[in-house]
Amino acid sequence: MKIVEITLEILTPMFSFGDDSKKDSVAEFRITELKSLMRSTFRELFYFEKSEDMKEKEGRLFGNTERKSPVAFKLKYIKTNKYEKHEMLPHRSEERRRALTSCLDSSRKIKFYMIISNVSNLELYIALLIEGSIVGALGKRSRKGFGSFRVNEIKVDGNKEYDNLLKGNPIEIFGNIQELLQNKEYKLRNNNLNEIKENNNIIEFNLRFDDNNIDYPYVKNISVIPIEKNVLYSNLLNEISKLTHNRVDDSFIEEFMGKEINKSILGNYKTKKRFASPVCVTFSENNDEKYLIIKEVNHNYVLKELGIVKNTDKHKANMKYINNYIKYLKDIGKGKN
Repeated sequence: MKIVEITLEILTPMFSFGDDSKKDSVAEFRITELKSLMRSTFRELFYFEKSEDMKEKEGRLFGNTERKSPVAFKLKYIKTNKYEKHEMLPHRSEERRRALTSCLDSSRKIKFYMIISNVSNLELYIALLIEGSIVGALGKRSRKGFGSFRVNEIKVDGNKEYDNLLKGNPIEIFGNIQELLQNKEYKLRNNNLNEIKENNNIIEFNLRFDDNNIDYPYVKNISVIPIEKNVLYSNLLNEISKLTHNRVDDSFIEEFMGKEINKSILGNYKTKKRFASPVCVTFSENNDEKYLIIKEVNHNYVLKELGIVKNTDKHKANMKYINNYIKYLKDIGKGKN
């Protein structure tokens, strides 16, 4: 057994609740959400032969109805000076804003234990936590930049470890993790880490997927955009919120008119069908740099829900709509908003 003590730092307001049905619910850090993020990161980034292979491996790592999880999480403490409230839709004008919502605010430190019974998977759990902190977030609006966090420190059985891994930029971290796991049972999917080139100060990290029989929201592309140190996350969140609102306006989709754009392809828009947006925005940082991260997942699950047939004019128009949205997100990261 290994006991891993981990310190996290929240980067952007985290709207996470145990029971958000109550009007005056107070935000809390939910360890179950963190475990769910690690599970989804495993599904999104790692290689599987078939869907059965994915389910079997995920069950071995995190447990299922037939086996107990070999990893347990226990919250130690949350360091804070006070509880905060923030607007979840910051782009709204002051007179249209709803009441502020309780949140775990930025700079808050969270310490918890990860207790691992299968020691051979120690480095995989560490990798999933770090990767999840880069391409994922926690709580409401987590696909729009809120709830981003970083891993500050990792101690294994009381000894500080993985410092060099945490100091790298996101692409270096993915490369180091790939090397760390190269002789392990679980591996990242084939990717372009060895041939990555920077384009207009944006690094594109592509993960390849050759088996079309496994159709689920796996990651297709990750864009890493360095942010100027003096730029506030709150300003970027405001611009992202504004874009999320504007992308459903006819002016945004003017060039696609007549092509039956389904605005729900980027997440629910006046529809009863519920699914997550295939484009996720988070923030990442180390001691030296800050980054805006754009994660794009396989769109097929959305196309099926919306009845959009692949390789048709409607499909091509909707893909162009998504790409245009991603282009605007990149512009926000580069300060061109």
